[in-house]
Amino acid sequence: MSGEDAGQHEEISSKCSELHFICDNFAPEMHLDDITDHFRFLRNICTSGKSFQNSVAKHLECIENVLKLLMNRSDNSESLQLAIRVGMQVLGNMIVSNPENQSLVWKSCAYILSHVLNSEDEKAANYAAMVVYNIILGLGQEELMNYMDLKIIKGLLSSACSGSEFGHFAVLSLLGIPNWLVECYPLLVSHEKYYILDVISDHITKPGSSVEDKKEIHVSAIKFIASEFCAHSDRIFDARVSLESDSKVTELFESASPCEYTKLLDVLASVASNEAYLPLLQSDGPLLVHSIYLLKSIHASGKAAEEKGDLSHPFAPIKNLRAAESSKIAVDFHPAYGFKRSLIQLIGNLAWENKEIQNKILDLEFITQWAIVAIRNLSNGNHQVQEFIAGLNRKGVVSCELLQQMGLTLHDPGDSSQKISIVPLPR
Repeated sequence: MSGEDAGQHEEISSKCSELHFICDNFAPEMHLDDITDHFRFLRNICTSGKSFQNSVAKHLECIENVLKLLMNRSDNSESLQLAIRVGMQVLGNMIVSNPENQSLVWKSCAYILSHVLNSEDEKAANYAAMVVYNIILGLGQEELMNYMDLKIIKGLLSSACSGSEFGHFAVLSLLGIPNWLVECYPLLVSHEKYYILDVISDHITKPGSSVEDKKEIHVSAIKFIASEFCAHSDRIFDARVSLESDSKVTELFESASPCEYTKLLDVLASVASNEAYLPLLQSDGPLLVHSIYLLKSIHASGKAAEEKGDLSHPFAPIKNLRAAESSKIAVDFHPAYGFKRSLIQLIGNLAWENKEIQNKILDLEFITQWAIVAIRNLSNGNHQVQEFIAGLNRKGVVSCELLQQMGLTLHDPGDSSQKISIVPLPR
């Protein structure tokens, strides 16, 4: 060790001794500026190498005690917040690429990290999320989960929802742990569940990512989402309930549950488009059964509503785009909006290169509404389905009046001078 290094190590001990003195002589006026300056020195010296990280870690108990004293202050001054933020940075720099220190900080400071993550200071929470994220990356799962309590998880989610990238990456990393989602999901509130589901969907569909990158989500999480969707789908989207009484319709609309299950379906539809997870979902028999049943029920519900003249029903077919444009009913705000589309997407993806599933959905005659989306997946490599399609007969152009209502003009494809045109809707 050089003389300069030795001097820096001695200065670390000196700064921590001064912090220890402050703790022992803690007064209401507090030397917040001194604490912040000492923390800054320790934060910066940690970037000089592992030996300096370890030297600071020898005084972790002192740093921990100072942070606890700061946290117990009843005021919320800027000086106090700044001291806590820099203290979090000390912990963060102390553990970078240092598994031994990661373990020490996790065992000693989990309570402090939990407190700061759930504080109102978003900057301090972001720094705490940085510390936890590095710990997640470095520690084994067993040691990590010993102190990963619900309060820390909720703090990470709160930080992530506030825009913290470290919080986001920490949540994404936790989704790679077997059964983590299974255990924590039932304990979360709605907006926390929505965030996690959005993280999964965005990660799976992220352009440019390799298959291996997208497999960061553990299969146990995907299995759980499928089982959760199946367990509650009938209760949420029972067509009979939605048509029996206005009070039940209102109750259904105001419930948060339909939003959650719509997101569950959206995640499954996205996951089914990923070759890394598709075989897993294709082997889930209940998922296909529930999806087909729901699609049939929704179709029947929409037809029944149409026959009653209730075109505001969320599953009623929209045949007149001009009427829909001028309608005062914002159907897109209903939690069921797009549900049928996502079901078709999920079923179509499940059918990809899977003859057994392809054959099971042949009786869904209304799937022709979405044939352009699903036709390749349904017929690829399946001669029976290809023969079924080949047996279809052309019967001319559909009603021109209906097409005009939909904003389309269609001409006979036999005439090369004619083509499909789209009529702009009024603004």
